[in-house]
Amino acid sequence: GLVREQLRAVVAAVGLQLTPNIRASDILKQGARYAADTLAKLPSNFLGDVILPKGSLSEEQVVVLSEVSQELRVEYGLRKDMLLKRLAVVASACSSSRNQREGTTAMLTHLLEHLIPALEIQPSFSIYDLYCCKSDLVLPSVSASTIQSSLKKVRIGAVPDRGGRVEDLKNVDMRMEVRRANMAMKGNDRPPARGGGRG
Repeated sequence: GLVREQLRAVVAAVGLQLTPNIRASDILKQGARYAADTLAKLPSNFLGDVILPKGSLSEEQVVVLSEVSQELRVEYGLRKDMLLKRLAVVASACSSSRNQREGTTAMLTHLLEHLIPALEIQPSFSIYDLYCCKSDLVLPSVSASTIQSSLKKVRIGAVPDRGGRVEDLKNVDMRMEVRRANMAMKGNDRPPARGGGRG
């Protein structure tokens, strides 16, 4: 079934050879033996210590962390959904362009019809993964001051103040700006004038 095929994919990823009709229980046994043999060859502190040992958090702390985790999951889902929609809009706009390289249409079609719909909106990480996390997976915090980059040496000169602040606009000024923008748009929609004449 599906579970057996997923187990086969996991075990095959580490290079183990499996017979075609092997049972799921036998796949688990082979995987467990491979993991035990591999861990035996590694240093004792290779995987680090558990960050949150069992019983280190009270029930109230678990509840608070779960609530925060759920709020972050919702925000993450909204942000990812927005980015995917933007990506779909850009891909759709590019697919309508007249100036495309060979193979672009097929690539964009595959992106819109297969790749983007296959992406999961909700994150796979949850608060319960913290209980399985060990110290070797935690990366040290990095601040911008510790990163060397040539971009930090770039100095931007004085930038002219072009205004455009909404709070500084009066109703009359705003109506004039809208009227000016509408006139400019109408001018862009006009067909180009035919140049030249008989002379």
